[in-house]
Amino acid sequence: MRVFVLIGFMFLFGLELQAQNNNPMRIEVDSRTYEDVYGLPLDNGNFLILKSENRHSNNGVNWVLDLYDSSFKKKNSKKLLLPRGFTPVKYRINGDSILWLAYSEEGGAKGSFMLYRFNLHSGLMWSKYVKGSRKSVFSGFEIIGNRIIIFGEKIEDIADQLIESKMPFGIEFIYPTLSKYGEVITSLSLDNNEKAVLIVEVDKGNNSGLYYFEYTTAKDEVDIYALETGSPVNIIDGSLVISDDGSLLLLGTFNYNVGRETSSDKVVANGTFIGKVVNKDFQFFKTNEFLEYRNIFATLTANEQKQLKQKHKQGKEVSLGFKMLTHKKVLKQRGLYVVSAETYYPEYHYESSFDSRGYMYQNQVFDGYRTTNCIVSAYNETGDMVWDNYMHSSEILEFNLQESVLVFAEADSNIVMAYYHDGNVYSKTVSGNDIVFKKSEDKIETVLGNSILSERYGRIQHWYDSYFVLSGYQVLYGTNGEKKKVFFFNLISFE
Repeated sequence: MRVFVLIGFMFLFGLELQAQNNNPMRIEVDSRTYEDVYGLPLDNGNFLILKSENRHSNNGVNWVLDLYDSSFKKKNSKKLLLPRGFTPVKYRINGDSILWLAYSEEGGAKGSFMLYRFNLHSGLMWSKYVKGSRKSVFSGFEIIGNRIIIFGEKIEDIADQLIESKMPFGIEFIYPTLSKYGEVITSLSLDNNEKAVLIVEVDKGNNSGLYYFEYTTAKDEVDIYALETGSPVNIIDGSLVISDDGSLLLLGTFNYNVGRETSSDKVVANGTFIGKVVNKDFQFFKTNEFLEYRNIFATLTANEQKQLKQKHKQGKEVSLGFKMLTHKKVLKQRGLYVVSAETYYPEYHYESSFDSRGYMYQNQVFDGYRTTNCIVSAYNETGDMVWDNYMHSSEILEFNLQESVLVFAEADSNIVMAYYHDGNVYSKTVSGNDIVFKKSEDKIETVLGNSILSERYGRIQHWYDSYFVLSGYQVLYGTNGEKKKVFFFNLISFE
C-alpha cells in the first residue's frame, strides 16, 4: 500500500505527478481568523468547508460555507449567522444537487437547531431556525420527498414551530411521536428518498423494546412495528444497510445492561449483533460476544487472555471491558457486511494545587479519548460472523469522541484500516482473518517550502474513488521567517 500526495493538478481517471517544486493540492484556512473548521467530502465530487470566525457579534457567530470541486477549486461561498455554541451535526444529500445541513448545540442540547437547504448547482440557499425547549434534544433528520423528519427527545415540545413553519418548495416538517424514554438508534432514507426508516429503542415502561418506524411519501401516517430480538440485550448503537436481496440489516454493538445507561460513550460493549428486517420484523437476530472473535484476543496481554478464558469456562459473566465507538457506515464487499468500531478509554492526568492554608490537593484533568484499536468484523446474509481482524491505533488522542480510523474496502477482498497522525499515515491491509500488509507508516510531506513546527487533530477521510483528504492543524515556519497557524486539507491517493 503506497500513499501519494497529489501535486499540481489531477486527471479524473488517473494520477499525474508534476515536478516537485509544485505545491500539493492543498487548502489552508488561517486559524487566527477562523476558530472551528470542518471538512465534508461529498459523494458527488464536491468538497465543503465550514468555518466559524474567531470574533463573535451580539447577534451570534459568523460562519462561512465554501464549496470546492474535485480539483480543490472554489465554486461558491456563503455567509451564515448562527447562535453561539452551534456546530454542524448532520447533513444529507438529496439527489445530486441539494444539500441539507443542520447545526445545533453539542449533543443536540435544548433541541434548538438551524437547518439549511443549499442548491450546489445554483448556489441558492434557504434556512430555518427552530428554538427548542429546556428538556428537548435534537438528534437528527431524514428527507422523504418534500418532508423533513425531525427526531430527538421531547421533540413534541417544539411541535408547534414545526407544524406552523412556512417553507418554500412545498416543504413541511414532520416528527415521530416517541415514547418518553424512546431513543432513535439509527435512521436511513430509502428508494431515492421516498421512504425513511427509524429504529427506536424504548428502555423503560410497559412498551420497552425495539421498534421499527417507517415513513413514506405515499401516506401521511407513520407505520410502527415492534421488533422482537428474542434476546435480553441492550442495543448500544447500530446502523442500517440495504442487503443484496433488498431487505434491511441492522448491525451494531450490545451489552446485557438492559434498562441501564445506554449512551455509547459511557458503557462497555459485550459484543456485536446483526438482525435482518423482513416485513417489518426480524427474520433473525444474532449476537456474537467478543470472546467468540478469533483475532480480538491479540489486543490483550497473555495473562488477560488466560484469566478471561478461565472465567468463561467457569460460567461467569465475562467482559473484555471494551468501550467502543461503532462507525456509522457499514461496508458491503462480495456478499459480506463489514462493521468497524474503535476501542477507547478516557485519559486523565493530575495537577497539584495549594489552597489558602497551604494544603496540597490534586485536580483530575481530562486529556481526551485514547483510541486503542480498530476492530473489523464481517457477516454473511444469514447473520454468521465470517471473520474478524484489528489494527492497533494507540497514537490517537482526541478531545472529542469521533471516528478517527478510516476503514475502506478495496476492489478485491481486502479491507484497509488507516489513520493520520503527526504527519504520518498509518495503515494495515487485511483479507478476512489474514494480514496482507502489516501495519506500516508513511511520512506525508504536506507542505513544500515550509517547515512544520507542530501538528495536531490529524484526520483522514475518504472522498470518492481512490481519493482521500488529510486534514489537521499545523504551525508552519516559512522561508520568509514568519510563523503561521493553519487548518489544512490535502488531497492524497492510495495505491
